[in-house]
Amino acid sequence: MMTRLRFVGLDGEMTGSASRERGIVASKKYALIQIGLATMDVGERPEPVVFKPETLRTFTSDIGYDEWNSQPQAMEVNKFTPERIRAGPRADKVDEAACAWLDANVGPGKRNLHAVGWNVGAFDLPFVTEYLPKTFNRFSYRSVDLNSILFSMADTDNDYKRLKHKAKSGAEAELRNQGIIPEWHSAVYDAAAALVAFKLLREEILPEEFV
Repeated sequence: MMTRLRFVGLDGEMTGSASRERGIVASKKYALIQIGLATMDVGERPEPVVFKPETLRTFTSDIGYDEWNSQPQAMEVNKFTPERIRAGPRADKVDEAACAWLDANVGPGKRNLHAVGWNVGAFDLPFVTEYLPKTFNRFSYRSVDLNSILFSMADTDNDYKRLKHKAKSGAEAELRNQGIIPEWHSAVYDAAAALVAFKLLREEILPEEFV
């Protein structure tokens, strides 16, 4: 029997990105302050709908520290205050809780999960490696970067932007249908939206555009 791949939406909120700081490794300088994970059941083929969004399940937690470095631009986006960061559970506790959630929702001890997100492999996963190592060890090195998928299909920058907007707005609409209000830059919402965007790209958007 062929084993199905298991995809998990993953997103983090960080105190900085180092995107304009040459030579800086972001995950070594800045802190992961929130983690979001999302999964949903997958139907057996030949069902026309592979992913089942009505089964969406999520995990989220803030992560707290006594001291950290930050970029003002990043903190403006995520809206975290110093008080909120200090009050969060420490990383080792969050690591255990995330693994327990994965045990309950994708199978006890299951490894080689595939993280799905926007720039997830280059940006989010290094932070997970640094701060939540047990959670990181549940994931395969093969991740699904939605940006890379769309770049590989687009012929122009405008094509890429149009496809990304279509995927993100479609995910937002589908989450609204599940009663989930948009909250971009919340790690759990972004993780869920990434997973639903992946569903739409696989099942609707890319087949309609390119097949």
